Amino acid sequence: MDVDEGYGMVGRDDQMDEFWKIWEKGDRRIVVIHGPKLVGKSTFVKYFFDKYSKHDKVIRFDFNMIKNMEEFEYELFCNGNFQEGHTSGCRRVSRCINCVRNLQIKITELGKRRLGRLVFILDNLESMCDDGKERTMGEERTYDLIMRLYILDILKHSPNVSLVIVSTMKHTFARYKVHYVELQELDLHSSSTLLCNVAGHDRCSDKMEIVTKIAKLCGGLPLAIINAGKSKC
Repeated sequence: MDVDEGYGMVGRDDQMDEFWKIWEKGDRRIVVIHGPKLVGKSTFVKYFFDKYSKHDKVIRFDFNMIKNMEEFEYELFCNGNFQEGHTSGCRRVSRCINCVRNLQIKITELGKRRLGRLVFILDNLESMCDDGKERTMGEERTYDLIMRLYILDILKHSPNVSLVIVSTMKHTFARYKVHYVELQELDLHSSSTLLCNVAGHDRCSDKMEIVTKIAKLCGGLPLAIINAGKSKC
């Protein structure tokens, strides 16, 4: 597949092509989209799955919004449409082993009925890795707990599941078998073109509508987009 044909994210052709080859080959089930803050990593991932991976079921977790284990479990079991995985019906799933097993069964069943994969996107994961506090000896970080109790176990038992991590961090994931796709800041021309393509206009006619759309897509406004917007809007 030629990802350059009709590709709207100018300045990301090489990275998108690299991501597609990894995805098509399927031997790396954990991919880390890595780069500094505000370079449009979330935009990059959303564009890929919207355009090139339409058969996959994508569930995104934004760790700028998820602050603890209970909130993650709620998003996973309830908003991820896996309500049948547990019976409590409340926001606290209590890290029940039976819940994990039921989730694995449902994911496996889902994989048999679908052409694509089930994809977990862990976005802004650096927000969860340190929990904003110092760790005592032997204490397990929430991120490590999530990986151990859910993600790694699901990957092990459900071959149709893949994981995409979007983060400014890199060393945290070195112990896992991952592939990194590196994103750098776009130049003004590329970010300007990206702004217009994402907005769907040759020139921005409604400033607030365009800014809102970009902000929702990116989870904020990348610096390059802000600079491009000054000349386009």
